[in-house]
Amino acid sequence: MAALINEAANADIIEFVENLANGVGSGFNYSNCSFWDDLYEYDQANTPKFDGLWVSNEGGEEVIVSFDDVFYYLETLYSRLANEKYGKLSELRQLLDSFRTNYCMKK
Repeated sequence: MAALINEAANADIIEFVENLANGVGSGFNYSNCSFWDDLYEYDQANTPKFDGLWVSNEGGEEVIVSFDDVFYYLETLYSRLANEKYGKLSELRQLLDSFRTNYCMKK
């Protein structure tokens, strides 16, 4: 999960979090994440239904991360960007709050 967050931080973090808030997975050069509904029919038929994000990397490692844990990682990234004086913090905050409202149990 950390590799995915680091790649997102070096890409368009706003687009990444907006996708997550809207239930759309994202991919980068070395890692990606998928919601259950993002999976192809074949994958859904061969994978137990999960609640969270399916995170995978180019090495073939895969893990299901709960939405609450995803939010934790996103909050950590937000704090890092705040320290770096990132210019779109208010937009990012709104998207994080939307993700939390839509998917997290701990609101």
